[in-house]
Amino acid sequence: MKTPPIVTSGQIYIRFIGDRSIDDKEFGKIVKDRKKEMVEYVDILNKTDLEGYQNIAIAFNNHFAGFGPQSANTFLKLMDKPEINDWTKEIEQNEKNNGFFIDNKHQTSISDFASFKTL
Repeated sequence: MKTPPIVTSGQIYIRFIGDRSIDDKEFGKIVKDRKKEMVEYVDILNKTDLEGYQNIAIAFNNHFAGFGPQSANTFLKLMDKPEINDWTKEIEQNEKNNGFFIDNKHQTSISDFASFKTL
């Protein structure tokens, strides 16, 4: 869906949601290259005067490309910002401990990653 980039408040919220064509069993790795879509929004943000905005939130779900946290890091790189974390180590540890990326024992979220930090 294309939403016009019209800012009407002191907050910006962009949510990247996939079309559910990625099976839950494939979560935990990037399955689809979605950089083109991200670059469109990076360009919009780079052209927008962000001074004065109280909150800017950009969210990715796993269905967007396969792994929401890595999609977020890709977006940060495209924005010339530092990555949040090295998700690879977290994935490997979680797969060794309980395999939730393999058999989807429970819903995963960014809060599952203990070393999450804000910018």
